[in-house]
This record gives sequence, C-alpha cells and structure tokens, in this order.
Amino acid sequence: MISYLVGLVAFLLFALGPLTQWLAPAPPSSSYAPRPFLNASHLALDDADAPAPDCAPDAYAVHIYSRKPLVLYLEGFLTEEERAHMLEERWVPSSLVRLFSLS
Repeated sequence: MISYLVGLVAFLLFALGPLTQWLAPAPPSSSYAPRPFLNASHLALDDADAPAPDCAPDAYAVHIYSRKPLVLYLEGFLTEEERAHMLEERWVPSSLVRLFSLS
C-alpha cells in the first residue's frame, strides 16, 4: 500500500507539472517594454553656442599605500586657503548631542 502512495506522489511531482503546462500554457510574454515619456524641460543641457566651462586642472597627486584595505593619500588635495578655513574654530556640538548626553 505504501508503494502505491510513493508512486502516486512521484507521479504528481514529475508528471503532473509538465502535463498542466502542456494543457494550459502560459500566455507568451513580450520582452518589449515601452520607453517612458521623456520631458525635455527637465534636462539640464548647455546651449550649443555656450562656451565650455573653464576648470582649473587638478593639483593633487594620489599615492596608494595599501590595496587591501584600500588606503590612499591625496597629496595637495586642499589649498592653503582651504586648510586655513578648515582649521577655524567654528565647530560647536549639536543641540541633539547635548540633549541625549544628559540622559
């Protein structure tokens, strides 16, 4: 009796799946997907007669000290004025930090 039950389960698993796909095939799927409408007013394009932006060349050099973990040194990344600005004493703790440090 158990052998009939095992045979029925095997039949259901292996034969019933392909049989149902053959009797009731799925509709053909289309790989075509229409492109969404592109609103040209949302694009930030330069005019054809506009001059190219004038950017100064990069003045820093990259040194790789280690690849795993990746450790880089950017020599000359900040100018003297940028360094002076970063060293100004303008930092104050956030009010949220003070609020949560009391509890």
